[in-house]
Amino acid sequence: GRAREALGALREALVTFPDAVELHAAMGRAAQQAGDHPAAATSWRAVLGLQPNRREALINLGAALGNLKQLDEAVVLHRRAVDQAPEDRAAKYALAVTLHRRMEAVELLPLCRDLLSSNPAHIGTLILMGSALVWLGEFAEARECFQTVLTAQPENAEALRQLLSLNTGPGAETAIAALREKLGDPAMPPQERTATLFVIARALDQRGDVNAAFPIYLDANARRHAALKDANDAFNAAALRDQVNWACATFTPDVFDKPERLGDPSELPVLICGMPRSGTSLVEQIAASHPLVHGAGERRDLIPLVSRVMRGIDRMPPGMWDPALLRSEASQHIAHLHAMAGTAERVTDKLPNNILYLGHIALLFPKARFVVCRRDLRDICVSCFTTQFNDSVNWAYDQEECATRALEIERLADHWRAVLPDRILEIDYETLVGDLEAQSRRLIAFLGLAWDPACLEFHKTQRPVTTASHQQVRQPLYDSSVGRWRRYEAHLGPMLKILDGREKK
Repeated sequence: GRAREALGALREALVTFPDAVELHAAMGRAAQQAGDHPAAATSWRAVLGLQPNRREALINLGAALGNLKQLDEAVVLHRRAVDQAPEDRAAKYALAVTLHRRMEAVELLPLCRDLLSSNPAHIGTLILMGSALVWLGEFAEARECFQTVLTAQPENAEALRQLLSLNTGPGAETAIAALREKLGDPAMPPQERTATLFVIARALDQRGDVNAAFPIYLDANARRHAALKDANDAFNAAALRDQVNWACATFTPDVFDKPERLGDPSELPVLICGMPRSGTSLVEQIAASHPLVHGAGERRDLIPLVSRVMRGIDRMPPGMWDPALLRSEASQHIAHLHAMAGTAERVTDKLPNNILYLGHIALLFPKARFVVCRRDLRDICVSCFTTQFNDSVNWAYDQEECATRALEIERLADHWRAVLPDRILEIDYETLVGDLEAQSRRLIAFLGLAWDPACLEFHKTQRPVTTASHQQVRQPLYDSSVGRWRRYEAHLGPMLKILDGREKK
């Protein structure tokens, strides 16, 4: 409506006065109101071009980039705004929102405490702080945050969802009823509706009511799947198959004959990868309980590093890489790991998707170790289908796509094991659950470290966990997830048809 009209008028004015900084700023505000994040980013960039230290522009450009998922640049802008005016609440809150998007719990928590010290009832800050506490395993204090929100705003859907995900036992009925009522509001934003459906389904599921939960899971997944399609971000099975075929054809055993001539020979990097929900968080938590291992969580820097080494050209064979560029990128990455890890001798990165690039990474870091997690594919697929992931997963919301991706990743894991036999340790989730100590000892020996019994007390290790497993890894090991798919068998026709088809070949 009005914001769009204002945008049109401002655009015309800017043709005549292209250097009028206040016109660009007004344009940025109007674009923000209209929800046009690319236009807002363009306008606030123009303001910063004319007034490089304007705090309003730093805050608003960062916010626009955050909405566009360009979080690395957003956090730099917001830190600049806070450095410029350490007491500016708007700058600090903007930084808190971006840190939350980046799941940087350790930095986010004290910032939220600082913001709440001057405004203890601020709803947005309480919710950000509750999330940080959940990631850090401080569940009791997280509940208090969300309860405080609900005391002030009994209808707050995010607080209800968070509280329900922390307590699906007795007392959950009230939250389920309140959220069901929220679903009746036609004005509920689509993303919020999907998140609410997932939380209700999970609560019913955990109480053993699979038949009530599954139709709600189906609804939630169908909505997420449609949203991805509308955003041109749908899963492309053929593209993944091509990528796996290319990796298998390109990274043959001879490629790894003399890797030490290429990358950085540090033993710091340990990659824990596979399908999501295959045990990667558990394996990292066991390893990170060792005093010489730093658990870095899901790092987002290796895949962009690979892209830079290949100069942005998709599927460039190793023979065409620039050795100097490769060495420089690898050494910079190792320096970064050293700075992060202190005296640790190993740093784990548990981004599951790194499995797609193990060939590249093996050449970049010829002494890196790879832990590939495997689990019954039926359990993986059910676990993925019943989880709402962040934006980097686009295949988990359809049973057939989920099964198709699982089979492709399995095929690629087989290839890596064949060409990198000495550098890969496979950990089977069911075997790990069946004999925690034997498998944990295997893991620590593979890392080239002396055994430490702290690894068996992994649930006591204090470190941020921002994945969907943040609650499971804080509990002693349990085997209730083994064979979980059987509870849903009647609902899994499309998924099982693809997985069973593979098994019968």
